[in-house]
Amino acid sequence: MDKPFLGFPTRWPSRLPPVEPARHRIRSDGPHRPIPPPRHSVVHCSVRPLDIVWMSFRGRFIAVPDHTDLPSVQLLGPVTAYLGNAQVELGPPRQRAVLAILAVSVNRPVSRREIIDGVWGENAPSSADNGVHTYVAGLRRVLEPRRGHREQSRLITSVASGYQLNLDRALVDAAAFTDLVAEGDLDAALDLWRGSALDGIPGPFAELERSRLADMRLDAVEQRAERRLADGRPQEVIAELTGLVAAHPLREALHGLLMRALSRAGRQAEALAAYQRARSLLADELGVDPGPALQRIHQQILTAEAEPEPTPVPVTPARTVPAQLPLDVRAFTGREAEMGRIQELARQAADTGTTLALITAAGGIGKSALAVRAAHQVSELFPDGQLYLNLRGFDPDQPPTTPQSALFHLLRGLGVPPERVPDEVDEQSAHYRSLLSDRRMLIVLDNAGSVGQVRPLLPGRSHCLVLITSRNQLGGLIIRDGAHPFPLPTLDDGESTQLLNTIVGAARVAAEPEAAARLSVLCGHMPLALRIAAERLALRPHLSLDDLVADLTSAQSRLSVLDVDEDSAVRVVFASSYLTLKPEAARLFRLLSLQPAGQFGSAAVAAVAGLPHADARRLLGELVDGHLVEETGRDRYQLHDLLRLYAGEKAVADETEQARRDAVTRLLDWYLNTVKAACAQLNPAHQPLGEAAVLEPMIPLHSHQAGFDWCELELVNLVAAGQLGREYGRPDYGWKIPAVLWNFFHLVKSWAAWGTIAKAGLECARADGNVQGEAWSLHALGLTAWGVGRHSVSVQYFQRALELREGLKDEEHVAWTLAGLGLATAGLRRFPEAIEYLYQALDQHRAIGSVFGEGGLLIYLAETRLDSGDPQGAFDNARQAHELFATVGIPLGVGHALTALAQSSLALGRTMDAAYYAEQAVEVRGNNGDRQGLADSLLCWGKAQLSMGDTAEAQRHLNGALVIYAERDHPAADEVRALLS
Repeated sequence: MDKPFLGFPTRWPSRLPPVEPARHRIRSDGPHRPIPPPRHSVVHCSVRPLDIVWMSFRGRFIAVPDHTDLPSVQLLGPVTAYLGNAQVELGPPRQRAVLAILAVSVNRPVSRREIIDGVWGENAPSSADNGVHTYVAGLRRVLEPRRGHREQSRLITSVASGYQLNLDRALVDAAAFTDLVAEGDLDAALDLWRGSALDGIPGPFAELERSRLADMRLDAVEQRAERRLADGRPQEVIAELTGLVAAHPLREALHGLLMRALSRAGRQAEALAAYQRARSLLADELGVDPGPALQRIHQQILTAEAEPEPTPVPVTPARTVPAQLPLDVRAFTGREAEMGRIQELARQAADTGTTLALITAAGGIGKSALAVRAAHQVSELFPDGQLYLNLRGFDPDQPPTTPQSALFHLLRGLGVPPERVPDEVDEQSAHYRSLLSDRRMLIVLDNAGSVGQVRPLLPGRSHCLVLITSRNQLGGLIIRDGAHPFPLPTLDDGESTQLLNTIVGAARVAAEPEAAARLSVLCGHMPLALRIAAERLALRPHLSLDDLVADLTSAQSRLSVLDVDEDSAVRVVFASSYLTLKPEAARLFRLLSLQPAGQFGSAAVAAVAGLPHADARRLLGELVDGHLVEETGRDRYQLHDLLRLYAGEKAVADETEQARRDAVTRLLDWYLNTVKAACAQLNPAHQPLGEAAVLEPMIPLHSHQAGFDWCELELVNLVAAGQLGREYGRPDYGWKIPAVLWNFFHLVKSWAAWGTIAKAGLECARADGNVQGEAWSLHALGLTAWGVGRHSVSVQYFQRALELREGLKDEEHVAWTLAGLGLATAGLRRFPEAIEYLYQALDQHRAIGSVFGEGGLLIYLAETRLDSGDPQGAFDNARQAHELFATVGIPLGVGHALTALAQSSLALGRTMDAAYYAEQAVEVRGNNGDRQGLADSLLCWGKAQLSMGDTAEAQRHLNGALVIYAERDHPAADEVRALLS
């Protein structure tokens, strides 16, 4: 995006009509002036240091950056957008509503959940998530017509869990209105309005945003009226406010301004009559008298009439200055970044107007502690006092505080006698805002449960800082009320240690550093859990950190160890959030404890719960909103370790054993079928268990890259799935999943991970009594031992696998195990024996008609002959393999054969041929995820280029090989380093 143009141009554009130079001022300390089409014309001129556009607006020309490729968005009236002077067709009302939500939060991310809530509200259909995707795609298409089909949008970018509109604020009239008001340019700000804000836009967001913007507009009108009165222009104020007072009869500030304008225009009788109308309206509608400000204006008008006996000004009782903050938290640790931001917002609120800070996290993370600590630190900026209210949004023993009850307590805190507190919520809220209108106050709303609980408690036009804490995300407060989000993570390692030091004592912690680190991990770096553990140590000086770690190590008893009393136990905190869930979401939370490990996707969640994918996503959204599940990325979620334990306890308590077994079976079926679909993309010619996926994987796996990425992403869960199967009486999954992963591991050659999962598979196969599974696992262990150079061990594994497979009369896999024996004996430098094994395997593959097996064995023969000193024989075998794989179209085999041709050509001294084959191999293997094969090809290419004297290109390719070898700790890395040196 262009930088702002600062300063005057060196000369005026020649085509501009003559106007007063002062009207051309360009501010360097604020946003550019937005000019709403179609009431503008554009004149382009090149002015250094930046191209600008002179925009004509109501008789004056203003300079803004040249955004001809960017749209302007208008919200202060019907929602419209323009590209240049052309209006954009924005599509159906809900698509325009999505644009409005993004534009209100311009240059800030908006989650999909916030968009869904804003467009559809609480009754969003299951298709809402897909609807958001569709509407965003439609907006990108019409707002960026020049963007290429495959080019990513720079205007509406995808962020972690939603979208962001990237525009200069000057191009969004609502944002520009806010900026202009802040600058004090009220005429320009109010000129931007074209009617009712967001006119014609459906949904709860539009309804509330209309109200908020209308209030801001009235605030600006009142400020301008004050300024005009000060300038001696009362007639203009009377003309503008007469209609507004009728439209907003309960807004006392408007009545006061109109009365003052009438008085200054010499129309005292009308001013007094206006007061009587205001008093009657307030009495009839709210049951209250006019506020002190309006009474003072009335008295001043009466005094100006010079009556014989002036009416005395009523004495306003001294204001109550509440100081309701709870005691500051002992041993508060960390949160420096959040504390700094809140202090900045406090200064902003004191200087410019009411500011909201929304602190959200799961129970036990320290939201209330941060709010109270921050409130104490900034309280001096708010001389009119501090209000504190616990809204009890998650109290298991008491219902949430209603807005009516909350407002009663807040008004009492402001000194309103009980009998003067109105009965209705709307009246209470209006009175509350009126009392705060000229005060600088700090308000803490703790443990909020919903947006509806909070919104009536927010000040209007005032200088207040409101700190809100909640276990729910309350996205409506961010998107509609401008709250600044403060999502709190758990403590980091250093902060956890600091908390232990503060409570336990630095000397005890320093004496057992490893135990302290382990204690932090077992507590999940959760402040509440760490505080409970630390206080237990502090109360028992003879208890070592190692002793407490031993007590916490058992997952079954960990939550019990962290129970202290009825109010602060970790279980109680979790339960207070769990009990607020709807039955569907509560069931899903319980079943998430069955997920194998680490992060997971929504499709796996749908499988474990037996739900349609869309319903699973919707319920996950509810759990994320309640901070019971963390959203870590696009369609990636995780449970905090202690929450996982709690979910497991609830699953045992509330789900039958059969229900849990059924859930695990559904989940493992999904993992097995999805890994089959993914690995079939990696090598369609080789399906290890000889059967295709039979279930819909629920995620698109229609390309080699998609299959590879999914296996890489889910590898931790796939490894853990075998153990989960054993725990629930299904050990067959524990060997089938590793067997199906063959194609993936053959590409990545991650020998350690493959060895780990193969050992677990062997145990599961034996527990299952499945000889086929045992043979698969032994063969995999033989291959991983060969991959790390343990060739004698490899031979032993392959021999045991061969015995089992011969007993099963499994001819295809007997051939593969013979091939493995050939590779292992070649590693022992027993080349004649190795070649014999390989030829036996080749003959067997040819006999059963396995083209993939035949081509693979020809490559193994080529590599073995090359190692044995027969490069011509190697070249011949590699050429046969290449022709075979190229004919049937197996890219994985083509790439491998090309590398073998390059290596054997190099050994034969045919460097140009070697470079030619290596270049092709790099292209093929680079496209199929075979990084080890890519490194081998780059190494061969680099050697050939060195031989031809092309040192620069050789270094480039050798460096590429070194990166891959080094990340795998491959022995060839030393060879590459030697060549580079």
